This record gives sequence, structure tokens and C-alpha cells, in this order.
Amino acid sequence: MITYDASRREFTATAAKSAQYDEKAIVPGGGPVEVTRCFVFTYIHRTGQAWTSQISERHDDVCRPGTDIGGMVSLALTRISNMHAEDLSRAGVQKALNPTGRRSYDVKSVVGKGETVTVFVLVSSAEGAVDQCYRFTRPAGDDGQGSAAVPASSC
Repeated sequence: MITYDASRREFTATAAKSAQYDEKAIVPGGGPVEVTRCFVFTYIHRTGQAWTSQISERHDDVCRPGTDIGGMVSLALTRISNMHAEDLSRAGVQKALNPTGRRSYDVKSVVGKGETVTVFVLVSSAEGAVDQCYRFTRPAGDDGQGSAAVPASSC
């Protein structure tokens, strides 16, 4: 999740980071262990000063909405990449992303320009507590290889 506080000129990014550690096997079945931690990265730009940053570790609950959204964005990217070109409309993408009405995708726009289709989607976390706008781009034809998703400041 990335947020911006204009009054403080501050960007905040919340992310869960994982690392694998090799654990010496004392008991049979031992081996690599994955450890995940939640970090908050804050970047501040004060007038007349260089960017400053802070990193702090937080409870896993702080990262859960962003992790939910990350999984939903991966699923959305796969679905948008696999769509037929003729279905790349606002209604078509909305149906592809949310066929049962249980997921929190709100397709804001679908624009085809040249060889690229751009889709803006507001993705909500499972609890609906956090929203993040994403820009999905893909080739205009039926071959969705090369599709991408990036967070966007607005939809």
C-alpha cells in the first residue's frame, strides 16, 4: 500500500517482506524457515531539503490489507492478460474480475490507445478498510503477454 499526505509532503509504503533462513536440522524434517515481517517505509520531502526516509517494523495486522490487495492485483493481472481483445470494455473487465460479485474490484475506466489498452481499477482489501488504485496495461490484441500492473495515485 502506498499513501500520500499532501499536508506533510509524505509518502508511506506498507509492505510485508519475507526471507528464507537455513536452519540446522536438529530433528528429522528440519530445513529452511521463512520469516515474514511487516515494515512501514516513510519518505518525506520538506521544502528546501533532501528527501528523508524512515523504516519501522509493525505488527503483521498493519500489512494484511496490502497483502490482500497484492494477491487480488496478481489475480486481476492474470485475468486481464487472458481476456479476448473484444471483451476489453469497462463492463467486460468488471465481469472478468468479479464474476460472482464477492471480490472488491471497481473498474473505473478502460481506454485503448494505439497498441495498448489501459485499465484503471480500484482494488479494496478483504475487510474493505483500504483501497488502492492500480493501472493495468496490456497489448491491444488477444495476446496479453507483456501485461503489467502498477499502483496509481488516482483512478
